[in-house]
Amino acid sequence: MLSTKGEGYLPQPLPAIERALTHYDLDEYTASGAITHPDWDTERIDFQPFPFQSYTEELVRQMKLTVVEGDNTFLQDIDPARVHEELVHDEFARNSINLVGGASAFGIPESLTREERIDV
Repeated sequence: MLSTKGEGYLPQPLPAIERALTHYDLDEYTASGAITHPDWDTERIDFQPFPFQSYTEELVRQMKLTVVEGDNTFLQDIDPARVHEELVHDEFARNSINLVGGASAFGIPESLTREERIDV
């Protein structure tokens, strides 16, 4: 259980957790500015059982732009286009997706590729 008044995983009361995880009013969130691209048709909370290469590449690009304390010069030598193939082993995810009927079972592209859209 997520919340059992101090004995669960989270200290918040269950109604607050349920609202955070399930309340999704597109009109309300668009009007408040919480959602700025309703045309992107994305879910508030979602699960994608695949490490998309496009995400790994964009993550590295964004990490290079993020100001952090400490030495992050190692990021400058990382090639976003190569980082996925060098660091991510997706064979197990591909096999598991195939075992349950393919990518369409998760609503993701059969090609297991996608384009990241980021508004900066």
